[in-house]
Amino acid sequence: MNPPLISVITPTLNSGPKIAATVASVLSQRKDLYEYLVIDGGSTDDTLPYLRAQGPALRYLSEPDEGIYDGMNKGIRLTSGEFLYFLGAGDRLLPGVLEAVAAEIRKLPGQGQTSRPTLLYGNVDWSIFSRPYDERFDRSKLRHRNICHQAIFYQRSVFDRLGFYNTKYRSLADWEFNIRCFNDRGIRKRYISLRIADYEGGGKSTTAPDPAFLRMQLEFLLSDPCAEQGRNLALVLDEAVWRLYEAGSYIPLRWKVTLLKQNCSAKTICLVVCSLCGLSFARFKQILAFGVALKRMIFRQRREHRLQSFPETAEDLAKSDLFTGWWYYSVELMPGLITRGHYPDSFPMLPRILLRNCDLHGTTCLDLGSMEGLMPVLMCRQGAKTVVATDAIDHCREKMAALRYYYEANFEFQQTGLMYELTNKLRKLGRPSFDVINLSGVLYHVFSPLMVLAGVRSLLKRNGLIIVSTNVVVDNAFTMQFNNAGRLQEETNTFWYLSVPTLEYLLRYLKLAPIDCLYISHREIKSSVRYLTDVESGYLSVVCRAKDDLLPSREDDWMRKSAQQSWEYTGLIDWDFCSRQAVTQVPYSSTIEKNLLKDDTGTIDLLRALPTRAIREAQTSSDAHVLRLADIS
Repeated sequence: MNPPLISVITPTLNSGPKIAATVASVLSQRKDLYEYLVIDGGSTDDTLPYLRAQGPALRYLSEPDEGIYDGMNKGIRLTSGEFLYFLGAGDRLLPGVLEAVAAEIRKLPGQGQTSRPTLLYGNVDWSIFSRPYDERFDRSKLRHRNICHQAIFYQRSVFDRLGFYNTKYRSLADWEFNIRCFNDRGIRKRYISLRIADYEGGGKSTTAPDPAFLRMQLEFLLSDPCAEQGRNLALVLDEAVWRLYEAGSYIPLRWKVTLLKQNCSAKTICLVVCSLCGLSFARFKQILAFGVALKRMIFRQRREHRLQSFPETAEDLAKSDLFTGWWYYSVELMPGLITRGHYPDSFPMLPRILLRNCDLHGTTCLDLGSMEGLMPVLMCRQGAKTVVATDAIDHCREKMAALRYYYEANFEFQQTGLMYELTNKLRKLGRPSFDVINLSGVLYHVFSPLMVLAGVRSLLKRNGLIIVSTNVVVDNAFTMQFNNAGRLQEETNTFWYLSVPTLEYLLRYLKLAPIDCLYISHREIKSSVRYLTDVESGYLSVVCRAKDDLLPSREDDWMRKSAQQSWEYTGLIDWDFCSRQAVTQVPYSSTIEKNLLKDDTGTIDLLRALPTRAIREAQTSSDAHVLRLADIS
């Protein structure tokens, strides 16, 4: 009798009512494709009576073992299938999936009897993710997270080549085994775009720390740090070191010396130094907490010192350099005393108008390119808990401090340098995630608009809101027009105008769903800034909701393939960090006409929306680039 194609193995111990759904999902598959073995670790509940009741439909072995991976190793020895699959108690195979996997196996060279051992893997449905977990893996991605064994079919020759699960790793031996697989070029790794199982989660490998594995993972990172992408290495090392110390595990001296040579954060370097001095992890955290509190106290004292330097009377303010100097926004610093800004009162500020539709109470907000801080002040006044203002340079630091003083607005400022790699920059400053982000007036001032969008994307919480505002060209083409010879705008720091379809596509490509927009044609703008009108152009502000999935149109296969296979897409955006972000529930009150929505993506067709979402001028000063003391939005 020929051995079956697939051996399904379920390790279990006192699984009670969960085992029934697991067994039923296996027995519903096509019978000629598999054998089924349950390895029980000596259950004392209803598990064994249930297994006996299944008769010849499955085999089971019940005896004490040394843990889940000892049971899985027993399953490997006691089965004969060409491919091995491990399904946990409580997990469920999806209907008909073994037949679909068998078809993929037949596509392999030699009808499954391949010359190279093969690891075939797909995705699982996991309740904490709104999309299948977790698509294509490579060696770098496996450093951060594991492939669920419920998604993997191992050819038996993989175990012949590498050995079995290492039971030294009590809760993460499957991750360690997968690392061995991906480190061995003699093993073929084949991804198939199939949902294999409904993964319950919460098992030992997802809930229990494993110091032995953490040490192995750190050694793996230190053995070949150059293999990790430079922008991720510091973050991965930081996480590995902290988890290992938190678990109370020993780190050898030679590893500590190697760590000090790597690009770790200052906090982790201090931790390693403290450990070299004999301080415990608990003691280090106390020192760290004291340092953070001291830093905040010094910041407050410096801020209070700066506040005392601002004019206290209208007469002094009117004569001051602060008031008479150059201002981007028109700002009322004292009743009746308004600085002279860059734009006329009739020029509407589109992101400001859209921000009113966001319920900011209790949120964390980020404003990029803040100038004097008009938007951060409004975010504070609309109820945001935390507001971070940023700019490439600190040319408006004094004016921003003046707004904090006169408007009693509690927001912080971070100088970021050039607007690239913003996720890494803000994470190092302890600001890794935001409910609402305003990215307005930036994209046309940078060499690479897509790089800036990619650098911001990971900072946005799942389901969060981002307002993206930029100059655009109105045509049907997917283009970016360069401001050669100042033909679009005379301002010397302006480079690119994206076409409207290009902007919309890039947003959907980055899992940002456009849900509202406003537009003003450059022909309508009366300003000292000269906008040339040889092409139809304008300023477009778009509100987007962060999504967990891509938003391709119905006929667009390229977007999904690019997201899976492009080095740029997976390397420049930390999608792992995105998926770990908390889910926020920021309400957005405005609704868009249904006829402006795309029927396949449910997002706004921006080009179609322009005529109905266009604004010609500000109705009141609170719609413009003017901030008054009485304004709350």
